[in-house]
Amino acid sequence: LPGPVTAAAMAATLLLGALSYRWIEQPLSRAAVRRGAWPVTFALVLCALALQGGNRAIDRSDGWMARTGTDRPFYERVAIAKTHAIMPASCLNFQRLPAQLQLCSVGPDTATPRILVYGDSHAQHLYAWFAAHAARRVDFMTSAGCIPAPGYNRITAGFHCDGFMQRVAALANDPRYDTIVVAGNWGGGMHSGQPRLCRTGASPGCSEGALPTRQELVQANVRFWRALTAAGKRVYVVGQMPFASFDVPGTLARERFWHRPLTLSYQPAYRDPHPYIDDVRSAMAGVPGFETLEIAKTLCNAGQCRTLDEADGPQPTLVDNSHFAPEWIRREGRVVLAAVQ
Repeated sequence: LPGPVTAAAMAATLLLGALSYRWIEQPLSRAAVRRGAWPVTFALVLCALALQGGNRAIDRSDGWMARTGTDRPFYERVAIAKTHAIMPASCLNFQRLPAQLQLCSVGPDTATPRILVYGDSHAQHLYAWFAAHAARRVDFMTSAGCIPAPGYNRITAGFHCDGFMQRVAALANDPRYDTIVVAGNWGGGMHSGQPRLCRTGASPGCSEGALPTRQELVQANVRFWRALTAAGKRVYVVGQMPFASFDVPGTLARERFWHRPLTLSYQPAYRDPHPYIDDVRSAMAGVPGFETLEIAKTLCNAGQCRTLDEADGPQPTLVDNSHFAPEWIRREGRVVLAAVQ
């Protein structure tokens, strides 16, 4: 939770604890002393039994799902959207050391050149489309939380993003790959007032004294992708994912449960309205073998992005506020990703 929300929750907890102590625990203790402990104990046991009985009744009636009536399929789809893994957990590579990174593969293992997909969690949510539609072998090398820029790491302890990108570079330059797809949260690594990245050098790790400039970050990607295209690779860069300012499936479920009008669309809420990837794409304009894939056009139109997918029964388009639901991208990803094949 954000800092102010966490502080407010802690303050509310302390206040409620103090009120409970003053108006419930102390009076019960005094009553127990005056009248003996048995009446108070008996009353507490009755309360506990009543709560337990209520819980059992809810459980036997299939919980809250029993209250949803004909809307039950909608809530089931919401539950799937909230719990579905966007790719196998073994390949998320969150905060893994370079030697522990795992590759995930989909598609037929033919003799043709392969496709390499790399990036952070915004590359991972493309997995469902390739798993369903890949015409040849596609390998995923991803690391959740690591912006795909060579030579940089997260300031937060526990990340090894520089080592991850070294592994990516080795794979991308392998002759088995002729096509590279890269996707990331381009607005999450560098924005005003909250730097999250630092340069890495010969020594491991980095410090806040090594914060990159926007231009340095741009040039790091430009050098890497120009070298790949010069080697005859095709490089596809997926644009910034449009963020919602709320959890999409959770919000839709609450609104339907309380019979409120559903929030059917949202205006993207970017941390950085001008992510550095825009400058990279400008610098790469006209380079043979380089192409941009605008992922937002699968979801958004005229500045509004859909929260609900009506094609196969109403269900959320996202699993949270910025990652595609597997069923959605499996069907709609062709708008962008079919060109990669």
